[in-house]
Amino acid sequence: MSRKQYKNLKERLRKITLLRKKGSTLKEIGDAFGISQERVRQLITQKKYKKCFSHHIKFLILCPYCEIKNSYLKILSRIIKNSRSLLYEAKRLSELDRKKVSIIQKAIFIKTVKNSLHYSFNKIARLLKKHHSSIINLYNTSYEI
Repeated sequence: MSRKQYKNLKERLRKITLLRKKGSTLKEIGDAFGISQERVRQLITQKKYKKCFSHHIKFLILCPYCEIKNSYLKILSRIIKNSRSLLYEAKRLSELDRKKVSIIQKAIFIKTVKNSLHYSFNKIARLLKKHHSSIINLYNTSYEI
């Protein structure tokens, strides 16, 4: 779905919600838009969710991946300034399991260290005690900064 289509759908949802708040029945709204009353109910229920264009998921308040990314970037910006803290963070990340949060944090760590400190993939791999091909794969993941 393109952004233009998404904008049109958003405007249509706004109109449907407004009619519903004014007291129109699902059948009346459906007839006005040329859709079934069941589809109107689905759209009204669906409107509560927002869509993250970066991660292609629906959420209520804030995309969980964006929330992880934002909070970890704040922490990482302080860590990057101190080489001792950087080593502690690398050690912490190397001991983490394969949970989604851990993988996102590792990917952000790798991208930040590579882009801001200009470390090679081999050097980052030694820090995290991983093979450099794993580091390259994480660097190329879709968790963009």
